Amino acid sequence: MKHKILAWLVLSLLVSTALFSQDVWSLQRSVEYAIANNISVKQANIAYEQAALDFRSNYASVYPTAAFSNNWGMRFGRSENPTTGILENTTALTTSFSFTSSFTIFNFYSLRNSVAAARYQREAAVASEERAKNDIGLRVANAYLLALQAKEQVRVSELQIGLTREQLDVTRKRVEAGSLPELNVAEIEAQLATDSSNLVSATANRELQLLQLKAVLNLDAGIPFDVETPNLDKIPVEPLGSLQPETVFNLAMNNLPQLKVDNLNVLAAQKNYAAARGQMYPRLTGFVNLATNFYAALQQSIGSASGFRETGLFARQGATDIPVYSPVFTGKSVSKPFGQIWKGFGSQMNHNFGQNLGIGINVPIFNGLQFRTNWDRARLTLRGQQLQLELDRQTLKQDVYTAYNNAIAALQKQVASKKAVETAQRSYELSKKRYDVNLLTSFELITNQNNLLRAQIDYLLARYDYVFKMKVLEFYKGQGLKLF
Repeated sequence: MKHKILAWLVLSLLVSTALFSQDVWSLQRSVEYAIANNISVKQANIAYEQAALDFRSNYASVYPTAAFSNNWGMRFGRSENPTTGILENTTALTTSFSFTSSFTIFNFYSLRNSVAAARYQREAAVASEERAKNDIGLRVANAYLLALQAKEQVRVSELQIGLTREQLDVTRKRVEAGSLPELNVAEIEAQLATDSSNLVSATANRELQLLQLKAVLNLDAGIPFDVETPNLDKIPVEPLGSLQPETVFNLAMNNLPQLKVDNLNVLAAQKNYAAARGQMYPRLTGFVNLATNFYAALQQSIGSASGFRETGLFARQGATDIPVYSPVFTGKSVSKPFGQIWKGFGSQMNHNFGQNLGIGINVPIFNGLQFRTNWDRARLTLRGQQLQLELDRQTLKQDVYTAYNNAIAALQKQVASKKAVETAQRSYELSKKRYDVNLLTSFELITNQNNLLRAQIDYLLARYDYVFKMKVLEFYKGQGLKLF
């Protein structure tokens, strides 16, 4: 007996420690955490950054391109002197400087439409990120609701066990006093075992719902976690009459990011279609080129004339041909001093400086139908975006009307469940009075008690379901998620 008491104390201590260590989260905290950490939202943010980069690239394409280059090199053997055009057999240092720029003068608004399309796509990416946040908010709210319902089922099951135990104690005393047969104790003990089994199932379901909520939050499954139980009576809910489906649908058309994404995608597709068409027309461009260079031989010859030799050429003077002689030099080639290599650098740069300015026209005649195919592809993309807009509009209207009908059904179920609880409560109280005077069997009392438990659970679930359905309608109206 002492060992059993000690075990119960240890178990109670462990359970108490676990309960106190739980981190209780509200719905607002859950939604904010999910938006900051959910992978879908992060992917939407990356998509926005990519769209912003595409817009920046397209926007910069309307400006002229410019490039500066500087090349240094060594020439060996026989090569052309770039400053004189004469072939020389020497070792030389060369360097060149150039600046080039090109710009589009006119291309039938292709670039302008491409920039506009990229701008719309960037705005669509912003709306897509907002849509991802709304979607994860709805998922979190739904998972939070299921966790709350499971938690409340555990609470009701615990109350049921307490009530059954109380009945068991009273029945045992009456059996010991001889006023009731021992069968009543056995029946209530069987009911207590059933209630305990129901509590185990409810507890397991609560833990499962909490794990699923953690998964939606992208939260580690091993972190202690619990949901905050709100006071349903203090949750503001708009009257159902102010949430007529057609009114809510018209507001959703202007407020929800999904249709904003579709509208922006249609505008972007229209601009891409116009840009693709512009590619099939001539393009007028301009260009500027500035260039200069420097050439310096790294060797110089040192020597003197040692005589003359015939060249084989003759110069006529009157009637006489006079042979032509050339001097014969002897000497050697030596490296120039470093300072002499750069002699004349400024004058060469100035003398060799050249400028080029002009315009050009590019007329596409045939390129394997590439531009025509791109235009047809852009037309199909535009049509697809228009159909997607129409589909999402129809889906949204269907969702709004479905949410409205679900809210009406949830309200009716809540009213009916409340009436069922009142009836079951009265039936249980009357049956208990009859049981106390031995006019009712324990089995009949247990049946009425179970009916009351089921009615209480159904009413509690109906209340949560009604609040959630109304908040979904308010969400479509454009008020966001304001559950608790």
